[in-house]
Amino acid sequence: HLAKNPFICDCNLRWLSLYLHEHPIETSGAKCESPKRAAKRKIDVMRDEKFKCK
Repeated sequence: HLAKNPFICDCNLRWLSLYLHEHPIETSGAKCESPKRAAKRKIDVMRDEKFKCK
């Protein structure tokens, strides 16, 4: 289950966002845990450009 993972939604996870946009699958509402600007946002609906590294 993707929803039970503490995702760090930075540039290193951008590939997952791209994959989910191209291959819609059940994500069980998987959400970002960090960074703060992305916390609690659903990964499958976040825009790709939001996955940034400092």
